Amino acid sequence: MDGVFEALGDPVRRLILELLAAGEQTTGSLVARLQSRTPISQPAASQHLKVLREAGLVSVRATGTRRVYALDQAGLGAARAWLAGLADPLAPFTQPLDALATELARGRRARRSGQRAAPGEPASREDQRAEGFVLSARLRSACLNGTVLVNGVQNYANRKTPEAWLTL
Repeated sequence: MDGVFEALGDPVRRLILELLAAGEQTTGSLVARLQSRTPISQPAASQHLKVLREAGLVSVRATGTRRVYALDQAGLGAARAWLAGLADPLAPFTQPLDALATELARGRRARRSGQRAAPGEPASREDQRAEGFVLSARLRSACLNGTVLVNGVQNYANRKTPEAWLTL
């Protein structure tokens, strides 16, 4: 990841990546296409290609006396993953939160099958306290395992009364 976004900061380098998105190109054809869009010398274009190669965004292979450049999918994937982490920082915790929701639903289903309040009726204080205890145990377990359950806690907070939080 070192230097990826620094390399992308230059408009000529971004143009090079756009040109390479169409497929592999030799240095000569790449420089010719660059020169048709912007005034740039061959040595300057080579320097930009070097920066992109060192950042891991393009790869080069020798074919005889020619150098053929292509997008490096590994480098692009690393940049994409880093950006995705910014867009959805809690994505790694989606599965544990889904598991927590499943366990809570199982607990509710099991309590409903016993002598509980009828569906549609408000749950008794004892039921609310029991549900809070189940969540509390799950949260402690998840936190001890290093899992952050921010969304789960927020959803719980939105549905429960302040008294239910006393059971945590």
